[in-house]
Amino acid sequence: MQKYDGKALALVIFESVMALFYLVAGVALLVWEKAEVLIQFKTIRIVVGVVILLYGIFRVYRAIRKIF
Repeated sequence: MQKYDGKALALVIFESVMALFYLVAGVALLVWEKAEVLIQFKTIRIVVGVVILLYGIFRVYRAIRKIF
C-alpha cells in the first residue's frame, strides 16, 4: 500500500467516492421504480443503467489498482 501526500490522498478518496456513486446510480436506474420520471423508456433506462454500472465497475478497478 502506498503512502500519499495531502493532494494525492484527496484525489484517491474523490475517485473512490465517484466510483461508488456510479455503481449506486447504475443500480438505481435498473431497479428503482421512480427512475421512470428521469428516463421514460424502459429500454433506454436499462441500457443507460448498465453502461453507468459498467463504468462504475471500471472506476472501482482503477481505484483499487491505484491504491495497491
